[in-house]
Amino acid sequence: MKRLLPLLLLSAAGCQAGPRPEDAVTRADLLAAEARFSTKNEKNFVFYQEATNTIGQLERRVAQLESMIKSYDFEIRRLNEKLAGVRPGGVPVVTNPETRIEDAIKETDAQLARLKDGGRIDDIVLSLQPIARHAAPRACEALKGAVRDVQYMQRLEHLLSKLPAEALKMPLEDALKSGVARYAAARVVGEVGDKELSKLLEPHTADADFDFCFVVGSSLVRCKNRAGVPALLRVLRAQDKNTRFLAINSLRSLAKEDFGYDYQKAPDVNAVAIKSWEDWYEKAGAKLFE
Repeated sequence: MKRLLPLLLLSAAGCQAGPRPEDAVTRADLLAAEARFSTKNEKNFVFYQEATNTIGQLERRVAQLESMIKSYDFEIRRLNEKLAGVRPGGVPVVTNPETRIEDAIKETDAQLARLKDGGRIDDIVLSLQPIARHAAPRACEALKGAVRDVQYMQRLEHLLSKLPAEALKMPLEDALKSGVARYAAARVVGEVGDKELSKLLEPHTADADFDFCFVVGSSLVRCKNRAGVPALLRVLRAQDKNTRFLAINSLRSLAKEDFGYDYQKAPDVNAVAIKSWEDWYEKAGAKLFE
């Protein structure tokens, strides 16, 4: 027992002495580990940036391809309409080769970027008019992404209104199906002022959204299309007094009176006045804009 005691004391002393020198982590080891970790993070960041850039390029290419497909679709529909109108034995007119659709879309995107940056609209219109058939679909598509940028939306609408009505017909018809772009599309029709183009709005004159119904009605009236009047008459029953105010103002310009309608009063209070407006349209509607 006396011989074991010194051995036990030595053993305990050894345990309290801490780790062996060969097991200790030096500052150099820590710096080396930190360097490796930093390098790995940098590589991951570079990989992330490259992946993000690649995805961005792919998204832009997909958007460009979608625009090309839509342009081809519109072109096919135009050709089918022309072929349907060719008389038996008639020969369709062969037009000169035009700019490739892909090049037209690239040029359109460049001009739309100029437009967003505040470029002169008349100059941009001059650049896009020769390729209007391909530029109009892309510009109409841009309306959907401009909802939160009021200034850009207004500039897009003004640009579109300067393009030929024939080039606008199918893109605007498509935009009118979009809950995001349909207000802008309807305003463009009114700004163009083309009666034939305004027929695109006729299926929307009874829309449940009174605000949209007003835009449709007022645009039709601007195009001298009397189908807009029933739409405005519907809006006289809107719950929002500001919407009613806009409607009665548009109608007053046609009839030169208001039949006692007061936009500040609820629709049920205005029932007699609304009936007077409807009677007026039944009598005068057929001769409007003649």
